[in-house]
Amino acid sequence: MTQQQLADELGLSQKTVGHYEVGRIRLQISMLPAMANSLGVTIQTFLGPLAKSAGRRK
Repeated sequence: MTQQQLADELGLSQKTVGHYEVGRIRLQISMLPAMANSLGVTIQTFLGPLAKSAGRRK
Protein backbone atom coordinates (compact mmCIF):
# COMPACT_ATOMS: atom_id res chain seq x y z
CA MET A 1 0.00 0.00 0.00
CA THR A 2 1.35 3.43 -0.86
CA GLN A 3 1.22 6.45 1.41
CA GLN A 4 -1.32 7.99 -0.95
CA GLN A 5 -3.58 4.92 -0.84
CA LEU A 6 -3.45 4.87 2.95
CA ALA A 7 -4.07 8.62 3.10
CA ASP A 8 -7.11 8.30 0.82
CA GLU A 9 -8.53 5.48 2.92
CA LEU A 10 -8.08 7.44 6.15
CA GLY A 11 -9.11 10.84 4.80
CA LEU A 12 -5.67 12.33 5.36
CA SER A 13 -3.10 13.94 3.13
CA GLN A 14 -0.17 11.93 1.80
CA LYS A 15 2.12 14.41 3.53
CA THR A 16 0.54 13.64 6.91
CA VAL A 17 0.95 9.88 6.40
CA GLY A 18 4.58 10.48 5.42
CA HIS A 19 5.14 12.48 8.60
CA TYR A 20 3.66 9.62 10.66
CA GLU A 21 5.95 7.15 8.93
CA VAL A 22 9.16 9.01 9.71
CA GLY A 23 8.10 10.14 13.18
CA ARG A 24 7.85 13.84 12.42
CA ILE A 25 4.38 13.87 13.95
CA ARG A 26 2.68 11.36 16.22
CA LEU A 27 -0.42 9.44 15.31
CA GLN A 28 -3.40 10.46 17.42
CA ILE A 29 -4.62 7.63 19.62
CA SER A 30 -8.08 7.99 18.11
CA MET A 31 -6.58 7.08 14.71
CA LEU A 32 -5.12 3.74 15.90
CA PRO A 33 -8.15 1.56 15.10
CA ALA A 34 -8.58 3.00 11.61
CA MET A 35 -4.86 2.86 10.82
CA ALA A 36 -4.50 -0.74 12.01
CA ASN A 37 -7.66 -1.78 10.17
CA SER A 38 -6.48 -0.14 6.94
CA LEU A 39 -3.21 -2.02 7.20
CA GLY A 40 -4.97 -5.29 8.02
CA VAL A 41 -3.40 -5.79 11.44
CA THR A 42 -4.49 -5.62 15.07
CA ILE A 43 -3.65 -2.58 17.16
CA GLN A 44 -1.29 -4.75 19.22
CA THR A 45 0.56 -5.86 16.09
CA PHE A 46 0.64 -2.28 14.79
CA LEU A 47 2.24 -1.05 18.01
CA GLY A 48 4.69 -3.94 18.09
CA PRO A 49 6.95 -4.23 21.13
CA LEU A 50 5.38 -1.12 22.68
CA ALA A 51 2.08 -2.94 23.14
CA LYS A 52 3.72 -5.82 24.99
CA SER A 53 5.81 -3.69 27.34
CA ALA A 54 3.08 -1.13 28.09
CA GLY A 55 1.17 -3.56 30.27
CA ARG A 56 4.19 -4.46 32.41
CA ARG A 57 4.92 -2.38 35.47
CA LYS A 58 7.93 -2.75 37.72
